Amino acid sequence: MFLSLLTLVALASEDLHAPGQFVAGEGHLILTHTDVHAKVMADLAVVDLTQTFTNPFDHAVDATYVFPLPVEAGVRDMTVTCGERVIRSEILTKDAARKRYDEARSQGRRAALLEQQTANVFTQHVGGLCPGETVTVTLQYVEALSVVDGVHTFAFPTTMGPRYAPGDLEEPPLVPHRRSGRDLSLRLEVDAGVALQSIWSDTFPIAVLGEDDEGADIELLEADTLPNRDLHVAWTLATDVPQVSALAATDRRGERFVSLSVVPPAAEHATDPRPRELVFVLDSSCSMRGEPWQAAVDTVELALQRMRPEESFNLVRFSDAAGAAFPEPVPATPANVATATAWMQRFEGGGTAMSAGLVEALDQPGDPEALRMVLLLTDGYIGDERSFFGIARDHLRDNDRIFGLGIGSSVNRLLLDGLAHHGRGAAAYQLPGTPLDETVRQFYSRIDRPVLTDIEVDWGTLRPQGDTLEAPADLFAGQPLHLVAKVDGADHGVVTVRGLLAGQPYRTSVVVDLAEAPQHEAVPTLWARRQIQAIDRDLDEPLQARQEAVTGLALNHRLVSAYTSLVAVDDQVGACGASDTVDVPQLLPDGLDPAMAARSSGMLGALQGTGGLGTRGTGHGGGAVGSIGGLGSGKSGYGGGGGTFGAKGRSSSTVKGEAAVVMGSLDKSLIQKVIQRHIGQIRYCYERELAKDPTLAGRLAVHFRVGADGKVVMAEITDASTLASEPMRQCVLGRVKRMTFPAPRATIEVTYPFVFSPQ
Repeated sequence: MFLSLLTLVALASEDLHAPGQFVAGEGHLILTHTDVHAKVMADLAVVDLTQTFTNPFDHAVDATYVFPLPVEAGVRDMTVTCGERVIRSEILTKDAARKRYDEARSQGRRAALLEQQTANVFTQHVGGLCPGETVTVTLQYVEALSVVDGVHTFAFPTTMGPRYAPGDLEEPPLVPHRRSGRDLSLRLEVDAGVALQSIWSDTFPIAVLGEDDEGADIELLEADTLPNRDLHVAWTLATDVPQVSALAATDRRGERFVSLSVVPPAAEHATDPRPRELVFVLDSSCSMRGEPWQAAVDTVELALQRMRPEESFNLVRFSDAAGAAFPEPVPATPANVATATAWMQRFEGGGTAMSAGLVEALDQPGDPEALRMVLLLTDGYIGDERSFFGIARDHLRDNDRIFGLGIGSSVNRLLLDGLAHHGRGAAAYQLPGTPLDETVRQFYSRIDRPVLTDIEVDWGTLRPQGDTLEAPADLFAGQPLHLVAKVDGADHGVVTVRGLLAGQPYRTSVVVDLAEAPQHEAVPTLWARRQIQAIDRDLDEPLQARQEAVTGLALNHRLVSAYTSLVAVDDQVGACGASDTVDVPQLLPDGLDPAMAARSSGMLGALQGTGGLGTRGTGHGGGAVGSIGGLGSGKSGYGGGGGTFGAKGRSSSTVKGEAAVVMGSLDKSLIQKVIQRHIGQIRYCYERELAKDPTLAGRLAVHFRVGADGKVVMAEITDASTLASEPMRQCVLGRVKRMTFPAPRATIEVTYPFVFSPQ
């Protein structure tokens, strides 16, 4: 049955079972546990995702589970385990896989089917779960990790929010409920080739099981973590990120591939000779009410404050319809900024007519020679992504760029990443555990000026195949270039990247040796996945041609796609009778109000109960744990922000700051706020060395200089320090150098003493 909007609202407060839970027994969900095991090498991740399904009924069931994965995930394997039986999967066309699954179910066989709905939404069918039976389904996927400003990030979406106008997208029933009967675990093995400088998560408390000069092993600190927000783990290296690097690999057929990463050096005074227009597009739909809307407004206000007098801007807001603050972009005068700020104070709270907002922004009159930067700020609860990519294609000028800031715990990254790709810009995300002002500063610093433009990649004698040669977009501050190529040329070659760095010629090269390239399926899988993405993004190619090209690639490289699926069938016939179909629910994203979710998505019946599912639940998920000290878990743990550090067998260590000495225009309280935000990472430096020397204690006084853009331009340990550990000193300096402060009116000097104690 489908529930009304009134029932949906009531689920947040009344004493009812949530859809997907059961009245009998302990109320477990059919999906009881999700385990993520990722191995990272050279920023390529191979991820084993294990989902455990349990049938608490007295009759057989078939479970259907809709779930998200990262946008670039190339899913290449599925294994089903039932007791001691292991069932392997095969890759077939979508129709053939569905037929194989249906035939198996009609014969009473256990079976599993994995289908792709969109590039980041999948449907898992598990058929023939006998009463009391537990079945695990393990998927394996490959992806390239994000590296921005030297921060390496592993991201895993644990739930998906509603989608406005989703078209053919099948959505899961949503549970606005805190205790779901399911949990999440993570094991992340990072092989960076060098020691990590620091590790943190802004969304979940994590634990470091062990680390060495090559990397670290990381887990979630809590075994019963609620899967209602994106899982992010980030780290930095204890050495400078190289400007360019390459990883060569072969696949099982002997074909050769190269993964190339280019990080341009910082351009302190990057300039662009063109005038600039900033057009801000604000999502004013119901789901943006509260903190997401405030995040969008704060971002725009900061950008307006930093605009130069010769630049122009406009604001566009969309809900049920779209409207602009001015008829066309206006100069960034104090009067116009004040008018725009007042215009943003009204929140509309209607539908999600984002297409009208994008068209309004891109079609604004203005200077045809100006670099127009369209900045979309949204929680991303929107589907039908391809239609928005078409809008970008049809309305973009040569000098237009599209940037996205996703706000919330479960943003549709396919939408924002795709718009950024078509709009030759970039996307960033505001996580619930990350302070808003930090995200806003980082986002604005990225869009402030292009750093590396007019990029050309010369593969020399390596002769790449496929769509590798499409012109790379401009790189903005902190934005890397990552290319993957299939090559059929010489065993040795040189790849050269050319462009303009801050308007001056830039050139860098890397030597590639394919003669000794190891067999590594991650690089070939990533190449095939990107080829499929390039085909999907071709808005002019006929559907049949796209389908044939994608199907051939996916079957050849064993990849799940829009036209291919993985299916696993048990060769033994079960004996538990006919089965009912049950839809497995997901949790509402953390912080999303159930009523607003239903109204914004246009689905008043978004919650669904089937096959004996009950209807009781209370509240919805809370945020990340902020304090994790004193835990006897056998692991050392630390979270994002100021969470306390726990270690086995003793109480938490302490890290205190003494009075700061500040010379300049920035208030001490603002400096203290930023340092406290990173105190968990400073404590990490201490705990790592404390494990080697339990008596380690003392004072480190750090003197640093903050430039006019808020970034630390110099840091050193002063003679007033008493803690002699050199690794500890370098680790703390590395963390301070990465901090970003509110922009002062002029350069400031700060001396900040840290006091470290094991008790």
